[in-house]
Amino acid sequence: MSMLLPRLFQKPNLISRLCSGFGGKDDWVKIQEVKKRKVKPPNDSLGFGNFFTDHMMTMKWTKKCGWEKPEIKPHGDLVIDPAATVLQYAQTIFEGTKAVRG
Repeated sequence: MSMLLPRLFQKPNLISRLCSGFGGKDDWVKIQEVKKRKVKPPNDSLGFGNFFTDHMMTMKWTKKCGWEKPEIKPHGDLVIDPAATVLQYAQTIFEGTKAVRG
């Protein structure tokens, strides 16, 4: 997998756009391998949302620094704040309706 990363991120300014709080070009992404890889499904059975990769990429963003060091780690749960706007969509629509009606 580490051989694929340089080809994926060939844009010369990508590293400079990331937070400069980490080391040189060789360690700009942290990779954590899975202990046991999943069996690759046959091509004729593939479908959207049916199979998932062994890994996922996470990348933290802060107001002070912007995008920080990316991390590729085993597929797992996402941590999200219960007050995140994405979870409060109905409330947002309701407030928007109130604003339109006056």
